[in-house]
Amino acid sequence: GLTDEGIAVLRLNHDLHPRSAGAWEALGDGYLWIDDREQAAPCFHKVLELDPENERARRILDWMSNPPEEEGER
Repeated sequence: GLTDEGIAVLRLNHDLHPRSAGAWEALGDGYLWIDDREQAAPCFHKVLELDPENERARRILDWMSNPPEEEGER
């Protein structure tokens, strides 16, 4: 479907620009969009390796490590 095609495009961008923090961030965002945190986390770690000042990537990793409680889990 379109989601698979979108991830494929983001992977291609990442493959063409492996040293681009933006390409890694976009791929991580794509994985978050399909709720695949296992694939997203390494992308955001790579963003921080390439761009240690990227606060958005840091916040996303913090959020993935400490997700907010769901409404029904209180």
